Amino acid sequence: MDKSITPWRSLTTATLGVSVRLKFTAVVLAVILATSVVMIIRARTIVAGIVGSQLDERTIHTARELAARSQDAVLMNDTFALYQLMRQATRSGEDLSYAFILGQDGEILAHSFQGGVPGDLLKLHRGGERDISLIRISTEEGVIRDAAAPVPYSAGSVVRVGITERLLKESVASSSRTLMIGMLSILVVALLISYGIAALFVRPILDLRNAAQALGSGDFRSRARVWWNDEVGYLAMTFNDMAARLQSLYASLQKKEKAQAKLLRAIISAQEEERKRIARELHDETSQSLASVNVALGAILDSKDARRQTENLKLAIAQALQRIRNLAFELRPGLLDDLGLAAATDRYVESFKERYGLSVDFQSVGMDGRRLSSEIETAVYRIVQEALANAAKHSQAKHVSVIMELSEEKLRVLVEDDGRGFEYDKVSFDGAGRSLGIFGMQERAALIGGSLRIDSAPGEGSTMALDVPIKD
Repeated sequence: MDKSITPWRSLTTATLGVSVRLKFTAVVLAVILATSVVMIIRARTIVAGIVGSQLDERTIHTARELAARSQDAVLMNDTFALYQLMRQATRSGEDLSYAFILGQDGEILAHSFQGGVPGDLLKLHRGGERDISLIRISTEEGVIRDAAAPVPYSAGSVVRVGITERLLKESVASSSRTLMIGMLSILVVALLISYGIAALFVRPILDLRNAAQALGSGDFRSRARVWWNDEVGYLAMTFNDMAARLQSLYASLQKKEKAQAKLLRAIISAQEEERKRIARELHDETSQSLASVNVALGAILDSKDARRQTENLKLAIAQALQRIRNLAFELRPGLLDDLGLAAATDRYVESFKERYGLSVDFQSVGMDGRRLSSEIETAVYRIVQEALANAAKHSQAKHVSVIMELSEEKLRVLVEDDGRGFEYDKVSFDGAGRSLGIFGMQERAALIGGSLRIDSAPGEGSTMALDVPIKD
């Protein structure tokens, strides 16, 4: 791993850890600083250009004015007057560096220098005889604007003046300072405004963050405030919708867990009751029947009426066998394993009619010769048992219809009754009775990948619809 990347990653991590408010303020500050720098540079350039043009005009104007004032002295060859004029010009102009007059042959008539005119200066600029000319000269003191103006009616005499850029630099510096002070004032105001705006925009995000943290801690009642109808507001509404769904799901899970716990207790209790019933059945009926058989056998041996005793014995044995068969069928019908779901259901419907005295009809479509997995057949059989039991115990129905239809894709089972019905939406699945039976049917359906729906209304009977997908 390249070690040079580590500081950059550390910087990136530190930047990402800064709050959105500070990031927004930093971005605004950077934009304002960049804009200020560009504006100051541009302003300096514009001011320098304007002042420079003014300085050029001033230099030309000074040279032309000095040439006009020196006309008489040049024509009269009054050297003293020319010297006085040169010195007076340099004293009156703060930025006038020098001034001197050249004769028609290039001789120096007068100048403002202390030790004489530098020779290099004479070579740089002579100027025209009629037109005024201007050049810029780089010196140790900075750039000097040098203008040469012909003296009127002097036959070739030229006045040259040099003006420094000191005032130009001072003007540009003063303008730059003024601009910087103004920009700093604007920067401070903009910084305060941007911080306030950032706080205003970040507040909904912080509120959403707090709501998300509360939701993550298990407070499903937590909701985010919708401040505006913008992207953040839409995010808050989406979060609230998600929180409401999670709250509903959590409540359903809690209710389901309670129902599962009660169902488990009910199943355990039912198993114990079933064991007691089987033990009671075996002890009270089957054992007594077999004891009666034993007594009857002894009586036959001692009785003269052997035929009648034998008939009674056969009847007792047949009754005992029938009770054992009924008991075994209730525990696990052999037809379910041997002939399949349709045959076992048909047999159970017949025994159910005898037991409860209800009118029940059973129809199967597409079930002939087709078998399903043992898991599906057992679950569907138990669901039908529970549906019929609910119809007998709770609905006060007179007629029940059971329909099984098997297609290539699914098995559909319908159990309909003409009983008093009930409001399914108001059934609480944390109690006993019908609600616990319905919950048990739903659990069995879910275990085999099926879906169970119950339609019912007071006075309109009930319909249970079970759909189980068939996998190849």
